[in-house]
Amino acid sequence: MDGIHDAGGKFGFGSIKVTPDDPPFKETWEGRMLGVARAISRPADWNSDQF
Repeated sequence: MDGIHDAGGKFGFGSIKVTPDDPPFKETWEGRMLGVARAISRPADWNSDQF
């Protein structure tokens, strides 16, 4: 498998360069949406349609 969407990526592009001071999210809304996604994935009294 050598496609860009395969699990291992594509050969020849190298690893992704990450520095310790990189923020976990580039935009504020990305962190908020992670919180919403985690909240609605738990069994609760409401679901995403009610949100």
